Amino acid sequence: MNIPELHHKVDPRAKEIQDACEKLGIRMQPAMVPFLECINEMMDLLTLYSRDAPDPKPIPSVNDEEFETYVGPLMENIETLCDIKDGVSHDDLLEYHLLCLGEASFVFAWMYSPDPVQHIESIQNSLLQPIVEQLEKKSVDSDEVHANLAHAVASIVTDIKQFVQDNYREGMFTSA
Repeated sequence: MNIPELHHKVDPRAKEIQDACEKLGIRMQPAMVPFLECINEMMDLLTLYSRDAPDPKPIPSVNDEEFETYVGPLMENIETLCDIKDGVSHDDLLEYHLLCLGEASFVFAWMYSPDPVQHIESIQNSLLQPIVEQLEKKSVDSDEVHANLAHAVASIVTDIKQFVQDNYREGMFTSA
């Protein structure tokens, strides 16, 4: 999978997340916005440093000043999502969606993981899958929007994992 193919897969799912969050109400905005920004920032970084770009920039080390300049906004959004998810109640269905977006945000850190596929799989299996299953159960009793949001998030994570498996098995940014 290349960057345009990743865009083609992720963009409709991001729209599904946006639509579901708008249906769920204003309480979703503080998590939806940084999650969608994480997607955009990841795509921008991929485009900027891609080996397939017409004039690719050299990939900086995590120790380079340039690393913080370009990756800083992505990391800030991940931190925002972590702060939001840390304050949610597991008993509140709407807040469970905030937890879903917050836990999924850790996926975007694949860029500086030495084993990004393992990083993503760990998030899928230990953090995200139980939330998706819970939201699927809640949808049966309530509204399918709950499962729709969970499936869109899970699909984005799966698409990112496939892209990483195809292109960045050893990570993107290194500590060298």
